[in-house]
This record gives sequence, structure tokens and C-alpha cells, in this order.
Amino acid sequence: MTEAIYILFGAAALFALVLCTIKYMHFFQLNSYKFAEHKSWLLRRRGPLMLTAIIAALTALGVVFGELFGGIIAILMSLIYAAVSKPKPKKLSKKPLVFTARVKRMLVTEYVIIFIAAVLSLMLIPLWALPFAAAVLFLICPYLNLAANLINSPIEKAICNYYINDAKKLLASHPDLKVVGITGSYGKTGTKYALSTILSQKYDVLMTPASYNTPMGVVKTIRSSLRATHEIFVCEMGAKYVGDIDELCRIVDADIGIITSVGAQHLETFGDLESIVKTKFELADYLSARGKRTVVGYGNEIIDRELDARRPEDFISASKDFSVSDISADELGTSFTLTIKSGESVRLTVSLLGAHNVSNIACAAVTAHELGMTLDEIRLAAKRIKPAPHRLEMSRRGKDILIDDAYNANPAGTRAALNALSLFDGCRIIVTPGMIELGSESERFNRELGENAARICDFIVLVGKRQTGPIALGALTAGFDENRLKIFERVEDAINFAFSASTDKRRIVLIENDLPDNY
Repeated sequence: MTEAIYILFGAAALFALVLCTIKYMHFFQLNSYKFAEHKSWLLRRRGPLMLTAIIAALTALGVVFGELFGGIIAILMSLIYAAVSKPKPKKLSKKPLVFTARVKRMLVTEYVIIFIAAVLSLMLIPLWALPFAAAVLFLICPYLNLAANLINSPIEKAICNYYINDAKKLLASHPDLKVVGITGSYGKTGTKYALSTILSQKYDVLMTPASYNTPMGVVKTIRSSLRATHEIFVCEMGAKYVGDIDELCRIVDADIGIITSVGAQHLETFGDLESIVKTKFELADYLSARGKRTVVGYGNEIIDRELDARRPEDFISASKDFSVSDISADELGTSFTLTIKSGESVRLTVSLLGAHNVSNIACAAVTAHELGMTLDEIRLAAKRIKPAPHRLEMSRRGKDILIDDAYNANPAGTRAALNALSLFDGCRIIVTPGMIELGSESERFNRELGENAARICDFIVLVGKRQTGPIALGALTAGFDENRLKIFERVEDAINFAFSASTDKRRIVLIENDLPDNY
């Protein structure tokens, strides 16, 4: 009977460990397979890991009361561990785990580790002590991703290099293809969509889709989508660490670049603002070393400061090559006049919310002109520009309006979104979980978000009490009515409240950011 109990325990423990490895593999994927980033994330998850430790301890402690009773306790604890470790259902995940070839290889490595540990336990320790071995496995299970990543790293590096070299060969086989690299702390995706829309009026354009802005995302785009007919490749370049942009530059070998903005984003991984500046300007450094130029956004203090320290001939900037004037913005869109170095001017009108888009559209228009389009062609094409998905994307719900800015949030972006919200007449409501990845500056920037929201919004609806405390404090300090500040744990409940808030005006609901599953 005792042996049967321990066989059941082994099955329950194995089931729990399999669920746990899949759950934490999802988080590792969301953390971009970065060892340091995932390790830091695990250290912040002290609550769930403490629960794991408690369950593991109870599993082992049950043995003290006798083999039979201890075995039963071990089974129960294993099933509880399986319940708390099970992955979030796919339909409830904002970005479900994708079982890529890399994920499958890592899971195989993790299961081999578990299998070896189980065999050694059966060979080396008595039956009654098996729950102690399982307890140890339960404790280290969340860290198995890191171990598997280290073990597989030579293989993964070789595979990545093969794909990168293959993508380079494909690009080299298209000698007439023009490549545009776009980076920035914010605005790069919107600029990518705007530039691709304009260029598509005249050229066959390939654009990195969605947020494919990592080396392997760019490589996948090239290998799966590049055709002989393509004339221009618009490549978004993202970064979380120094050197990321330079790595992308060496893959695609851009002919012209755009730096949309530089500001506080991903401070958690970059460490400081100087590292962000250095990384974003890796694009300009790469291009200038090859006699090519970079278009830069205007109105950004950090970019202006950096330009003062660099050679002006390496850049196409508002200070010497183009200018913007007569800006008008309302809830229907934005218009402005663009004047280029030759003195020619064009009036551009786009159906994008917020004057902050003007710099991005101007950069896109100037780049298109550099690539051979006339100002009149650009004017006609600009009318077709739509917002990038989840970037101040507007839709109607009856008489109410939803402004979807859920993709991401940073200090400058939230200010721009609130300014766009202020263009509307009605009951203005913000729904937000706040900003993340700002390191030690997180509390300050989120408090400023609360202060700014208090000046513009009629209701402030927060998602998640734990991380939105600074926003609430900022709003209340600025004199916001606490009866109009609501906190929910689920974004669905927050949105439902926003669209049912008591008012005799139309509701304009801004969704500012949506945290990923690993937050």
C-alpha cells in the first residue's frame, strides 16, 4: 500500500513540475529570453516563490509523521503545487506562450534535468525520503529556465548565427533594395507605419510587422517575406541593452535612418539615461561611419543636445534641413505645414490624434522625399496614414469614444496621450495600470502621471492596487476628487466601469498601457 502511495506521489509531483516548467517558460519568453532580465524578474516574485517554498516544506514535513501519512500529504501538496503553478489559459493570456523551436528545445532540456534528478533520487535515497527530493525540485523549478538556457546557449547561438547569416545573404542578393532603420524611445512604430504608408504610394515596400524589432524578429521578416519585387525595407529597431541597435545595423546595413526620440524608457535594463542615448545613437554612428545620414525628430531636448556635439552633416534635422509650422490638432486629426531645405512647402493632414505626432510624420515625410518622392506625392499619401494598432487608436462605442493607447507607456507618451484626450469635449476618463520598466524612477514618473491626469480627467480608473499607488497619490495630491478615483484588479472591470460611469456627457475613455502577463 505504501509503495502505491509513493507511485501516486511520483505521478502527482511529475505533473506539478511539468506545469511549472511551462508556466515559467512563458515568463522567460515574455522576458525576451534574457538571462539577467528573467533572473531579476524572479527575484521580484518573492510572494509566489515563497508559496513554493512553503508547499515544498510541507511536502517534506509530512514524512515526519510516518511513511503512509507522509506520502498522502506529499500527494496533496503536489496537487496544490500543480494548481498554483498551472499556466494561464491561452484565451486569458494577453500574449500566450508560443511553442517555438527554441522553447521546445529548452523544455526538452528541462525535462532531461528533472528525469536525471528523479532517477538519481530513486537510486540513492530510500523511498520514504522521496518527498524531500521532490521538495528540492519544487524549489528550483522556477529557475530551470535559466539552467536550460545556459546549457543550450552554444546551440542557440549557432542557430541564431545561421539564420542571421542567411538573412544577410538574402539582403545582399537584392543590391537595389533601400533599407530604412527606425529607432527611438517612443514613436518608432507609428513612424514606421506612417513611412511605409507614404512610400507604398510609389514603391513596393516591406515593413517589419507588429513589433518585430529584435534581431530574430527582423531576421524572420527578411527570411519569410522579402521578395525580389521589394524596393524598400522599413525596419523598426528596438533595444533594451547597449549594443542592441548596433547588432541590428550589422544585420540590415541601413541606407538611411530615423531617430524619433530619446527618453526614459526601459531604464530597468539600461540602468541610466546616458546608456539609452548611446544605444539610440548607435544607428547614427553606424550610418555616419559609412557616409550615410540619419533623420532626427525635433522638439526633443536630448536629441538637440546630442546634435550639438556631433557633425551636422551626418544628420537631416529641423535645425537646418526642414521646418514645421502652422500646427493644428483636434479630435479629427492633425495638420501642419512642412518646409524643406529648398524652400518648397506642403500642407499635410493626417487622421492621427495629438500634435506629438507631427515630429514623427515630418520625419517620415522627409525620409520619403530623400528616397525620391515629391512633396505632392507625399501630401496625397499622408491622407491614408492610420494609427498603429493600440497607439492612440480611436473607435466609437455608441455615442462614447474609446482611445486605445494600450500597447505601451512611457513618461513622454502618457503626457502626449493625455494631451490628445484633452482635445475632446465630454467626460474624460483614463484607465491605466501605470508605467513599468522605469527602474528607480518608476515611482516619480507614475506620480507625475497621476498629477497630469488630475488636471485633465473627470475619472481616473486604475488597474492593480499594488503598482498604481504612486498614481493615486499624485492625483490626490493635485486635488483630485477621491470619489472619482477608482481601483480595480482586472482591466476588464476597469473598462466596464469607465463606460458605465455616471454622466450626462459622452464618455471619452483613454486606455493607457496594458501590462503583459509577467506583471
